[in-house]
Parts: sequence; structure tokens; C-alpha cells
Amino acid sequence: MCKNDVIEWFKNVERIKGSGIDPLTGKTAEWFHGVISRQDAEDLLRGQKVGTYLVRVSEKVWGYTISYKAIERCKHFLIDTLNDGTYQFFGSNQLVHKNLADMIEFHKTKPISGIGKELLLHPCKQKSDPPDYAELFQEEDRITTFL
Repeated sequence: MCKNDVIEWFKNVERIKGSGIDPLTGKTAEWFHGVISRQDAEDLLRGQKVGTYLVRVSEKVWGYTISYKAIERCKHFLIDTLNDGTYQFFGSNQLVHKNLADMIEFHKTKPISGIGKELLLHPCKQKSDPPDYAELFQEEDRITTFL
């Protein structure tokens, strides 16, 4: 799987479902980031308050990763996109959410894990212009040649 495959998957499957969009505003959610690496996510979270988080499109699976600023380090939680269009963290006996925004809202008040007690408190907003998700939402120029 390469970055272009991930971008095409997002455009053809996830964008249609409104993933990464704030349902209240209809705009890109402030916590949403594009296909960025684990290191890029950690760089964005460096110096932020505990509880700061971002959601990035995973480079490794057809899904997402929540990158979270904990007390001593950053944690990364893989989110699986299921065949029925729902979302859950990887692992057994995980709670299923109808969409990405619902999952984020849920974990603002309920910890991601019982051990770490990770609450999603502060969204990590974009720091680049254009935003790192731009390639996920732009349309390719289609050139048609008639002979």
C-alpha cells in the first residue's frame, strides 16, 4: 500500500461518508489531518497540553490513527473501518461507532483505554497552509482529448 492508494481509498470511500467533516459545521473537523506520518503527528503534538489529539489517515491500514499527547509520550491508537461502514479501535471486544465524528465525541468523556485514561480534550489544529489534508479533498484535473 502506498500513499496514493490511501488517498484514492479516502476519496472513493471515506469522503463520500463525510469522514473528517464536523457534522455541526459541515467543514473539515479541527482535529482532522491528512496522510501524515507518526513522526509528523508527534512533531505537531510536541509542546502541547496533555489530552491534545489529532486524527490522521493511516499510512498502514485502511483506516485512521488517533495520535494523543500523554504525560510522558505520544500514544497512537489505530482505528479500523469495518465493512458495514462503522469504526472501532483495533482489537477484540471494541465498541463500534457509526462514524468517525461520533467516535471522537464519545472519547471526549470516556477514556480510550482503562489503563491510560486518555480523554480527547484538545484538538490539535492545522499548522500548515495549505492544510495537510488538502490532497484528500481536491479533485484531479480531468483532461479529455478528442481525436
